[in-house]
Amino acid sequence: MDIREATEADLDTLRFLAEEAWIPTYRPILSEEQLQFMFENWYSNSALSRQMMDGQCFRIAFQDSAAVGYASFSIKESGTAHLHKLYIIPGLHGTGLGRKLLACIEEEAQGLGAGVLSLNVNRYNPSKGFYDACGYRVIQEVDLPIGPYWMNDFVMQKVFG
Repeated sequence: MDIREATEADLDTLRFLAEEAWIPTYRPILSEEQLQFMFENWYSNSALSRQMMDGQCFRIAFQDSAAVGYASFSIKESGTAHLHKLYIIPGLHGTGLGRKLLACIEEEAQGLGAGVLSLNVNRYNPSKGFYDACGYRVIQEVDLPIGPYWMNDFVMQKVFG
């Protein structure tokens, strides 16, 4: 697997990967209305571009030259990092690609001075088990407003060192 930085030139690829990975992940969890609202607010090209301008670092994972997943993270002023997104195309779950992409983000965050990587995962998302297995621990439960909707999340973190 190859991982490279995503730029504005990759917005269509990021949106495609979100359609392939994010929508199937959340379709069993969210109403169709909430799913479409959140997708347009987070994964339109303009939303992705804004996230890049706001400091999120996007990485795209490739296997045999095909884009198969992506992640984004940011470094906070407190010296911690936050993982905003990590998705692998569902047909490739269980192949180790997610772990490799996460390890890349962890290494990069540590290289930028972060001692902790935090993330939010929906309480009904089976990916929580993936993060448990990767050494993340729940530190808080939160209910976050997203427009007229709510996300019911666990906040998880991994302390480095």
